[in-house]
Amino acid sequence: MLRMVKGLACSLMLVATPALAEEWHEFAKTGETIGFVDTDTLRTDTTPVTFDMFVGYMYGQGKDGEVYYVIYRMSADCSSGTLTVLSLRAFDIDRKPITNASRDTIENPLAERTFASDVHDLACVAKGRSSGKTNDPYRASDDYFGGF
Repeated sequence: MLRMVKGLACSLMLVATPALAEEWHEFAKTGETIGFVDTDTLRTDTTPVTFDMFVGYMYGQGKDGEVYYVIYRMSADCSSGTLTVLSLRAFDIDRKPITNASRDTIENPLAERTFASDVHDLACVAKGRSSGKTNDPYRASDDYFGGF
């Protein structure tokens, strides 16, 4: 009986703990931003294409400058060249969730050679293939910016 209770408790802990993807593929770097796409969530067989994207920022973003990491749920329309933020989860420098974080939905034609166009190309052209990957985008972001 005790073994069954312990097993149930462990199972509930796994369900209650949010997990990041195993492989986040790097798609873009700027001096102040690094981005990864979760290829496990990349759905190229749908229109529009949907996927999760992690972005790490060197400097705090948002009204209070407290957002350093964001996981976006994205949608890319490959034929019209639009990119839409469906939802987001923001985190502070200590990786703690920031409640009530929001961002206006982006749904504009993408300019060439920008961070947004790199996201679009990864989803629509490369279909998630990239040279770099990590299972911990928080650490990869911190390493890229010289650690915190």
